Amino acid sequence: MSKPIPTLTAVLLLVGSLPSVASGAPQEYVVMGTPLVNLRTGPSTNAMVIARAQKGDVFQVVGQTEDWYEILMFSGEPRYVTKSDFVYPLAKTDLVEAHGMSLPTSTARSRSIFWDTEKGLDRAAREALELLPATLNRARYTVLKKVLEDKILLEMFHIHGLQPALYRNLVAEARREGWE
Repeated sequence: MSKPIPTLTAVLLLVGSLPSVASGAPQEYVVMGTPLVNLRTGPSTNAMVIARAQKGDVFQVVGQTEDWYEILMFSGEPRYVTKSDFVYPLAKTDLVEAHGMSLPTSTARSRSIFWDTEKGLDRAAREALELLPATLNRARYTVLKKVLEDKILLEMFHIHGLQPALYRNLVAEARREGWE
C-alpha cells in the first residue's frame, strides 16, 4: 500500500509553483496549458462552445469569477474558459518570448494576416446570413455572426501561428499603416 503523503506533497508543490490569482497581482492574460480548451459564450458548462483553444494560446483577461476567466475574443464579445481546464493566469510581466506575444517583423506578413482576418470577418457574415437571414431576426443573426467571427478568426490565427491576444495590436497596426 502506497503512502498518500508524498502524493499530497507533490500536488501541493505543483499548485504552489503556479501563478496565484489570489496573490493580488493583476491577471491580464491566460495561457492554455492543455489542448482543446473549450471557449464558451457564458460562464457555464451549459453555455455554447464556440471554438477550442490550443495549448499555448494566450488570451487577454477582461474579468473573472471564482471558476471562470472572461476573455476578450476577436468579435469584442466576452468568452469564457473554466479555470479547471489547466488555464493559467499571467500578468503582462510574466509573458516570455516562448509565448510569442509579438507581431511578425515583416510588414508584408502582418498585412497579409490582416487581410486574411478581413476575409474571415466577411466569411462569418456570409455564413451567418446563410443560416439565419438578418431580416428574420436581427439580434440572433448578430449573435451568430459574432460567434462565427470568433471561431473563424481563431482558426486563422492558428494557421498563421499568431497569438489570439495580438488581434487588437494587428488592427491598430493596420490603422496606423492605412491598410484598411
